[in-house]
Amino acid sequence: TNPVGIKSFISGVVYGAGDWLAQAYERAQDASSAAPSSPTANLDVDASSSSATAATSTSTTNPIAATSTPLESLVSALSFDRPRLLRSVAVGALLQAPIYHYYYEITEMMFPSEVQTNAIIKLVLDQTITIACWNALYYAFLGFLDGDEPRDIWKKITATAWPLMKSGWRLWPAAHIITYGVIPVQHRLLWVDMVEVLWVVILSLTGAAYGDKEEKTEDDQQLT
Repeated sequence: TNPVGIKSFISGVVYGAGDWLAQAYERAQDASSAAPSSPTANLDVDASSSSATAATSTSTTNPIAATSTPLESLVSALSFDRPRLLRSVAVGALLQAPIYHYYYEITEMMFPSEVQTNAIIKLVLDQTITIACWNALYYAFLGFLDGDEPRDIWKKITATAWPLMKSGWRLWPAAHIITYGVIPVQHRLLWVDMVEVLWVVILSLTGAAYGDKEEKTEDDQQLT
């Protein structure tokens, strides 16, 4: 058997699923922000256009008319940034799985589970140095695959480091109590991957939000 290969496949699927969920959330947010305003916001419309406005409002607010068909829902679900998703798959399959496979084995040798206090040591290590390094590597590899300039990659890493650290502290300590207290070392990555779906969503949304902010800053600078 090839445990690293199997874990790489699973992590690739996990990272792809996490990014797809993040993109679905972004589309939902965009659709919500682009939703038409309430008919009562157009009370100053002249009488000649009131009937057309009423008809439009009726069709917009009609739940039947607003309901998409199964085909439209399928098209919407498949309308995602494929290169972005494939880059996320590559991070999971080529980096996360092999790195963490050996990381858990090495930390187990250094801090055996037979010593109960070692679980705390591994948890602290995981939520400080390890998570900071992994988040930086995640964005560095994605930026490399996307052809970003090194200085832009570094700016993204430094700008997202502290927010991601705080987000990780809300999620991972509880998960890693199980990781280091219950799960055998050979199965730890598989357990972590179950939680990792949510973490990839957070990583992907954070990276996308940073990119949108940078684009807005550049647009503002061009206008001034």
